[in-house]
Amino acid sequence: SATNFATGTTPVSIALADVSGDGKLDILTANSSASSVSVLLGTGLGSFGSATNFATGTTPVSIALADVSGDGKLDIVAAHSSGLSVLLGAGGGSFSSASTVSATVPVFVAVGEVSQDGRGDIITASTSGNILSVLLGAAANTADLSITKTDSPDPVSVGSQITYTLTITNQGPSTATNVVLTDTLPTGLTLVSAVASQGSCSTTVTCTLGTILNGGTVTVTIVVTSSTPGSFVNTASVAGTEFDLDSTNNSATQSSSVTTASSGGSGGGCFIATAVYGSPLASEVAVLRAFRDEILLKNSAGRALVQIYISVSPPMAAYLRSHENVRTVTRWTLTPVVYGIKYPTAAFFVFSGCTLLLWAWRRKRSSCQ
Repeated sequence: SATNFATGTTPVSIALADVSGDGKLDILTANSSASSVSVLLGTGLGSFGSATNFATGTTPVSIALADVSGDGKLDIVAAHSSGLSVLLGAGGGSFSSASTVSATVPVFVAVGEVSQDGRGDIITASTSGNILSVLLGAAANTADLSITKTDSPDPVSVGSQITYTLTITNQGPSTATNVVLTDTLPTGLTLVSAVASQGSCSTTVTCTLGTILNGGTVTVTIVVTSSTPGSFVNTASVAGTEFDLDSTNNSATQSSSVTTASSGGSGGGCFIATAVYGSPLASEVAVLRAFRDEILLKNSAGRALVQIYISVSPPMAAYLRSHENVRTVTRWTLTPVVYGIKYPTAAFFVFSGCTLLLWAWRRKRSSCQ
């Protein structure tokens, strides 16, 4: 009689392989309703351990196993409704978080050497258009391109130059070829120059960077100006020919603040923080700017909040500059927030201590009544 083992919800595809490296076959299932892959490690006696589930793209329907990263460990390639998920093997039957690769509604995936060049290829079948897609060398030629982006100075006044420094790194394991950087400047920014440490850049800005070796780095410097004040959110992305092991680090976003010229008084600039602290170079302004770039601009809700702040800040900043008493009170109010952002651990203990003291005082007051 059959022995049953639990998996994720609605298993629709199965694969057998020694993913733990102990010489015993393990079972993997693609779970359509759960959007996951279950891994059941084999004991070698016809039995299997409890399922460990790893998230994939939505509604996986087929899985295949291959050493995609070239590190000697089996990886999972799962076909799902939005493309392919690749989960790199970590050893011992564990896998990393899924990376997504574009594919046209695949319903089946297989990995094999169809080009006879010693490199594994990924093949997908799709009922959308009745097509078979072959990604040559995708299971052997893999790279991990990443990009970072900074601007300087920030903020700047209208007409001044902003310099973006973009660093593109190939974290391997293979050489990245035909690498292209794309940076579509937002409306309001005008290109002055774009120079790459290798390759060339067009005025759009698209930089053809060529080949980047494993561990190699290329730097692109983009200089722009703006004739209007505001906050400009600039995103750049990078891509190459090889299968990318982590698509989440292929783009970088930087927000730059362009202010009106100083109108005198103790403020300067058109933003509230600059008006309150008197200079865009104030350390408190730097803390708030870093919070904006490193926290708020990393998610849609934060970006929306920044846009609201930019839209309401000019009249409020002008009011603060012309009313010193209000400006002083605002500075007193804002400074604890700044230090809470700069020293979050200390702020937590201070807040907890104050809350505890308030609770003790209210309890003592209640007992005396």
